Amino acid sequence: MNVAQGNVNNEKYFNCTNGMLKLDIPSLAAFVLGTIDGYARTSQKKRYRATLSAIASDYGCSPRQISRTVKMLDEKGYITREYDARYDKCVAYASNYGGPRTNTYKIPLFLLNREFDIINKDKKTGEVHTIRRRLTRIEATFVVLLASICGENGKFKATMRKFAKMVQDISPMTAQKAISNLLHADIIARPKTATHRAEESEYTFKDKDLLKEIRKVTEEAKARRAEKAKMKEEKGKTASIISAQEQAVKDADAKSARERFYALRREQAEIDAARIQDKLNKIPKFAAAMRQINQSEIHMARLEIAGDVNGMRALRIQCAGWRHEIEDVLQDFGYTQDDLKPKRICLKCSDTGYLPDGKACDCYPKGGTT
Repeated sequence: MNVAQGNVNNEKYFNCTNGMLKLDIPSLAAFVLGTIDGYARTSQKKRYRATLSAIASDYGCSPRQISRTVKMLDEKGYITREYDARYDKCVAYASNYGGPRTNTYKIPLFLLNREFDIINKDKKTGEVHTIRRRLTRIEATFVVLLASICGENGKFKATMRKFAKMVQDISPMTAQKAISNLLHADIIARPKTATHRAEESEYTFKDKDLLKEIRKVTEEAKARRAEKAKMKEEKGKTASIISAQEQAVKDADAKSARERFYALRREQAEIDAARIQDKLNKIPKFAAAMRQINQSEIHMARLEIAGDVNGMRALRIQCAGWRHEIEDVLQDFGYTQDDLKPKRICLKCSDTGYLPDGKACDCYPKGGTT
């Protein structure tokens, strides 16, 4: 069997759903549609953003070929190209595909870019014709499925109806045609042929070199997916640590802002009380009465130590007179005794931010302060 391999990257895969296998479009168009549809359905904005060069590098072809492909998909209504008026170029693709998406097949890129010799024998004349061509999408799908089922030495029994069910939405006749071409290309073999339609035939994977290539690419893909999953997990852990650190900083900043808010509130109350006190201290009568009361407190302590009950009684009477004079001055200027003390706005927490039981008071503004 002569095989011509295309110059492609074996690490790449074509993605295609079973419904796309039956569309009347070229293989490349079907898999480009699969890529656009897959990304567009899972993205938040339901759009697939990529340059023609980026798509072309994935499929081992030229940007010009991808340009013709997406234009055809747009004209057939499978996708919608969105343009940026500033640059007059396409910047995103939206999928309009409404067919079934029950199964998604991952077919190695090299399998669809490789040419196989398919030998056909004319039943009437007995002439043998050899056609070199690439596999169709359905044929390549069967190759991948049989490679995974049969393995290197395994066998697989199936009817054409069973093959059709493996690749949904195709008829047994289509499955029979694809399997027949794979047999004629010496990719698979049929050691045991069924005698009637309901009986299962036995199949094996004949092209061992191709089987090894498929398995190698599959294992490499699994390794890459595992590596990506590991990187994603590590990235998630790092993001969680960073998020926890950021949250700790936010909590510390919030606590600092809360304490600063109440400290400023208490400080302002003390400033207001001190301002009134300074204003009243400039009044001689008030200042003299306050001075006498302050001195009487010291004198009262001495009398209490000496046990002079009569002296203490006389001093209390004098203090009552001085307090009366202070009340007169406060009343004349529109103040009360409470105005000489710092006023607390919140009576529940006394402007400390916390209740007696240690819980945060609800007087703090929602959303913090700026």
